Amino acid sequence: MTQGFESATSLLNAAFDAIDDEDFDRAVEMAGQFIAMNPDSARGYCARGLAYANLDDFVRALQDLNRAVKLNPKDPTARLWRGNVLSEVRYFDRALHDYNVAIDIDPDDPEIYYRRGMAQHHKGDLESALDDLDLASALIAKTPKAFEELRLKVLLDRADVFCARGELADAIADLTTVIKFEPDCQEAYYSRGIAYCEGGDYKHALSDLTICIDLNPQSADGYYNRGMVYTEMHEFKKAIADFTQAIRLEPDDAGLYNQRGLVYAYQKDFENAITDFHQAVQLDPNDYEANANLEKASNEKFFESVRKR
Repeated sequence: MTQGFESATSLLNAAFDAIDDEDFDRAVEMAGQFIAMNPDSARGYCARGLAYANLDDFVRALQDLNRAVKLNPKDPTARLWRGNVLSEVRYFDRALHDYNVAIDIDPDDPEIYYRRGMAQHHKGDLESALDDLDLASALIAKTPKAFEELRLKVLLDRADVFCARGELADAIADLTTVIKFEPDCQEAYYSRGIAYCEGGDYKHALSDLTICIDLNPQSADGYYNRGMVYTEMHEFKKAIADFTQAIRLEPDDAGLYNQRGLVYAYQKDFENAITDFHQAVQLDPNDYEANANLEKASNEKFFESVRKR
């Protein structure tokens, strides 16, 4: 009996170890063997459900987590993880219900407030999202070493909420704190660059987006947004170079061609503008802006040729 219990426990531990090692197929296998020996254990279904979720198999993940909640309705972890999967599939109201129950059971877990805040953000309830992220931050502050990774996530996502509310100084403050603790965080430089740009501080925006690109030269978004900053600064050649690099990385993105076409049009280079607008329309025939720009650039080219006669 004891040997069987130890064997089952080792299987469950192996499943969670595999999840930590991001070997999710093995985690599914180990958790499945544990469940075969302990079909009424919520922890086994939690482990396998989490592994399935990380494999993006949300149907099986929900089946297992539903079973875990049924077996142990008072387990905050099962509620939290099911809420996370429900958020992934955009069932935010159902996710919020799970987070609310989890908080009733365990009101001191900052991750639950963080996850509920993100669900509120996705629903567009920015005030409730900010309240939850503030609560998560306050709880993390009590034992910061235990939640170092979560602390950075809260700051990054709270900055997004601040930006959405137009509170750019607060967003920049959170992102600056992230950079202080993690100087190579590409996401923080990217988001702070966007915040600076939205506030009209193009010098700092340019600096942050350049660091973002240095940290991740494959960031098409980094090149695109730095190109937008250069456009605002009327440095059109540099803007075109960045949009061209973004197109190299994302050649099927119609918006990139449309934006580069606009910069060509600003310089009255209608031939290249028309080529880019045409490519944008080819990639996305329903892009109203690209179609309108193509028509306008074609007319401008016609009038330009008439003026030269």
